[in-house]
Amino acid sequence: MSVRFGGKIDTYETLLFLEERIGLGLFVWDLEADDIQWSDGMFALFGMKPGSTHPTTAMCLSMTHPDDRISSGWLRHEAKEGRLLERDFRIVLRDGRVRHLAERARLVGDPSESRKVWGVRLDVTPLNEERTRAEVQQRRFRALVQALCGIVWLARLQGDSVEAFALSSSDESSGSNGSWFDRVHPDDKTKVLSVWEQAAQRHTAFAVNHRFLQGDTTLRWYQSRAAPQLDEQGGLLAWIGVSLDIHDLIAGQSDPIAITGAQIRGARGILNWSVRDLAQAARISVAVLRRLEGFDGPAKGDPSPVSAVRQALETAGVEFVTTALGKPGVRPR
Repeated sequence: MSVRFGGKIDTYETLLFLEERIGLGLFVWDLEADDIQWSDGMFALFGMKPGSTHPTTAMCLSMTHPDDRISSGWLRHEAKEGRLLERDFRIVLRDGRVRHLAERARLVGDPSESRKVWGVRLDVTPLNEERTRAEVQQRRFRALVQALCGIVWLARLQGDSVEAFALSSSDESSGSNGSWFDRVHPDDKTKVLSVWEQAAQRHTAFAVNHRFLQGDTTLRWYQSRAAPQLDEQGGLLAWIGVSLDIHDLIAGQSDPIAITGAQIRGARGILNWSVRDLAQAARISVAVLRRLEGFDGPAKGDPSPVSAVRQALETAGVEFVTTALGKPGVRPR
């Protein structure tokens, strides 16, 4: 079925309209006579006025970008065999601008007669420029991830189920593909999920420290931070996050989980919790808790209650600052 504008607009005017609006041009190339005919749109693509010159293969070759040039003899030979009829190349206009063209053509005519190539060329410069910008942004993104020594990831949280995939990692050997959450140490997953679920209820960002299993089966400490992606109605779509390697910052500590008695008391003050409130949240006795927070220095005793206390406080919304760069502290998350 042939479609064209009706009324007084004929086929030629229809073609002119399409060439102008879409940025395309038509050509016919007589392979035996090496004669080329262009439509008005093709002249425009090459930055010329329609009919200002008679196009030749030599002229087309001279305007083709040096890196994309193919000898006219070889191109004609390939065209006769039905090859090189679909190709992308660049031309350099007289004002120095570079234009990207996509050529799509077909070979017509009987082999015993003069064969011709009918084709169309489309200006794809905007598409190539956008692709180049995207590639530059991707390289910058990967360089940033490398500088951060971390993992950038996208995740969806549904109850206790986490679908999390790494978008980029500074350590490709550790595996940037697959589920990011599977690499979280089993003992830390409950804490991570608890902090995450609270943030999901409020549609706010969160940060949590945990251990990551590396590609060589070793463990390193990371801090994962994420923010929610919301739709126009405020519905939660997904989480975009980054996990930063903080292992070297806490490497000087004998136990990254350890906290001080002063930190425990300070955390209770932030939450306005009594000793009994914290003991119930951590599921330990009041006597054990009083012993843990009785000294300003590192909490002494069995590490299990210490870990339980820390998890309860972090889940409630406080963050422990335990790096080797300063004194141990605590602050609201």
